[in-house]
Amino acid sequence: MTKVSQEDLKAFGIAVTRARSLKTWTLDELGGQFEPPVGKSFISKVEKERKETLNPRTVGRFIKALDMDEDLINPFLDTDTTD
Repeated sequence: MTKVSQEDLKAFGIAVTRARSLKTWTLDELGGQFEPPVGKSFISKVEKERKETLNPRTVGRFIKALDMDEDLINPFLDTDTTD
C-alpha cells in the first residue's frame, strides 16, 4: 500500500472548497451533511491540507455530500492512511 501524495491531498482540498462554495454552505453546514456529523475544524483541515490522512470511506462521504466527481476517490484507493 502507498501513501496519498501531498499534491493529491491539496487537489482534493481545493475541490472540496470549490464544491462547498458553489453550494454556498458554511463549514458547519457541510459537516451536518455527514452521518454522524463532523465539526467545522475537520472540514477546515481537509480544505487547507492540514488533514494529512484520509481514507477512501471519508473521501467518499465528501464526494457524496457535495455531489463531486467520483474519480476524485482514485488517489485514495489502496492507501495505508486512516482517519
